[in-house]
Amino acid sequence: MHVPPISLLPPLLLLVVPVFSFERDAQHALQLQDSDGAGTGTAVLRHYEVHSAREAEDVMALAEDNGWDVWHASPTGVDVFFPASASAPPSSPHANISQNANQNENAVSQYTFRDTPYPHSLLHPHSSLEPGTAERPTAAPEEPPWNLTSLANTTFHAAYHTLGGIHAFVRALAAAYPAQVRIVRLGHSGEGREMYAVEITGAGEQGEGREGGEEGGGGGDGGEGKKEMGFVVTGAQHAREWVATAASLYLTHALVANASEPGSLAYLLKDYKFYIVPVPNPDGYLYTWEHDRFWYKNRLDLGPQAKCTGVDMNRNWGYKWKRDAADSANVDADADDDDDLHDQKGNGEVENGSGEVENGNGEVQNTNTNGKVQKGKGKKGKKGKKDRKQKEDTCSHWYPGRRAFQAPEVNNMANYFDRLRAVDVFVDLRAYGQMLSTPYSYSCKRSPKDAEDQLEAAQGASHAAKKVHGAAFTTGTLCSTLYRAPGNIVDWMYERRGVKYSFAAHLRDTGTYGFALPEKWIRPVGEETAKMVAYLAEFVAKQAGGKK
Repeated sequence: MHVPPISLLPPLLLLVVPVFSFERDAQHALQLQDSDGAGTGTAVLRHYEVHSAREAEDVMALAEDNGWDVWHASPTGVDVFFPASASAPPSSPHANISQNANQNENAVSQYTFRDTPYPHSLLHPHSSLEPGTAERPTAAPEEPPWNLTSLANTTFHAAYHTLGGIHAFVRALAAAYPAQVRIVRLGHSGEGREMYAVEITGAGEQGEGREGGEEGGGGGDGGEGKKEMGFVVTGAQHAREWVATAASLYLTHALVANASEPGSLAYLLKDYKFYIVPVPNPDGYLYTWEHDRFWYKNRLDLGPQAKCTGVDMNRNWGYKWKRDAADSANVDADADDDDDLHDQKGNGEVENGSGEVENGNGEVQNTNTNGKVQKGKGKKGKKGKKDRKQKEDTCSHWYPGRRAFQAPEVNNMANYFDRLRAVDVFVDLRAYGQMLSTPYSYSCKRSPKDAEDQLEAAQGASHAAKKVHGAAFTTGTLCSTLYRAPGNIVDWMYERRGVKYSFAAHLRDTGTYGFALPEKWIRPVGEETAKMVAYLAEFVAKQAGGKK
């Protein structure tokens, strides 16, 4: 079907004819109606078709200038979500086009688009409130009625779960498998919620003085015990990426499932110890259940002068962190790739509330309460003065914070990962796009020295995942498969923590449902993710010494 060129008028004014099918095609969007029959606006995911990274930049620049919500971007297309809202906030497409975007209007007007309608039932699958209601009641903590003795038969992986339900699942798993599962408290989130990691090891291999259950704090490797390899997995840093957290929970369950059961990953525990952080962003995740299903950042209070709340956690890591997130859409910004953390004070050293210290040599040290230090070999940077004068946009989805490690959640995870004795593989689970990506995220022009080995592992893992249910995963550097994003966890794990095999796995789908992936796909995604993780574990083990 021919799709007309994009108009730069607000999309919700253009798309007013009700269509009740949910297909990814050129179509008008669904006009939602409340119980009184009054229209509440149109929610639509608009896919701009582009043919190069430069064209994608044009669309992303326009989106950034107008505060539009970019869901996904690649050299073939950019997905922008326009929510249904009776009283649109300034960041919505109901607002006038920014005059700063004039330079992009002519370029963007040539692109075609297609729209996918988002009915209220899809946006709020667990809400009993009518469309247009601002908030939902707090979901009560779930009790564990699930049979966790069987990976195949449990009902847990048939639904998304509240934060309380996730914690109940992890506790139940630790109780059912005390010799293998240990819960470690990492510290508190910006709103004071406890963060947890789940450590999984082979039965009887906890090491001296190591028992199952919950540890009071700190965590990491203690005692000598068996010299296991280490595999770290993180769930969704971005709050709305529910399927990434769901997949991390499926993976956790598969690792302790009986070895005779289909889908069990217990055999990997012969060589590996797994460290899984299923909910890196507990405040944001809870917010997506109670207020805004598509909230992106954490919920950190940025102070009385800030217009908005929250930091993009995956731009707040201390490798190649940059103050200005807006230049991420510009490949020319790679000219400044060698500039690392360049927010320096006149006295040469500053310590913030998260324990970050920057000294006069441009080194960033992320200290924990025990005085442990993480160092970043940064440089002052050529544009330090300019960056200090840049206006902060705290309302941007991509706001990277005022400094690296400003997000307490990022700081907690970094300190925990630094304490681990061995980490050989790292996978950051994300959504969406069906991609398995390697470093770097901060640059599209630079390649890591281990690029060949990383890509070989990624290609093998993507092929293994495709064999499960036929879902194809593309591979490449994170910058090339998505967009340029300094301060990413994958770059930090590779360059600062020294994990050669560091990856970002964007799970299903490719844009039909986006972040609102239906619950029926949770188990298939979990199975694909498990196969991907298994391939990477075996590949790296063989590289390390011919192990299985």
